Amino acid sequence: MSEDLKAKAEALRASADHDDNYYLKQMAADLRIIREGLGKVLLYMHDAEKEVSEKMRRFIMYMHDIHDIVFLYEERGLPLPYLHHARDGTLR
Repeated sequence: MSEDLKAKAEALRASADHDDNYYLKQMAADLRIIREGLGKVLLYMHDAEKEVSEKMRRFIMYMHDIHDIVFLYEERGLPLPYLHHARDGTLR
């Protein structure tokens, strides 16, 4: 490295040195932003749960699982096994 580059790198390193309080304040600010964002997400989730009842959500998840199982068999050209609960679920 040339002397100019070394001098510039050293000057940059010296100007970038901060005390521990500076970094702690930056970390505290970052954590505050993360906490506020997470709080908003939790609020939106809570509002969404109010709109869709738990019973309806479970039914939707169940039907989605049944659809995935049927799709896996049909994709491979296999007949759906005689699992009455799975076959009856697809007929609804």
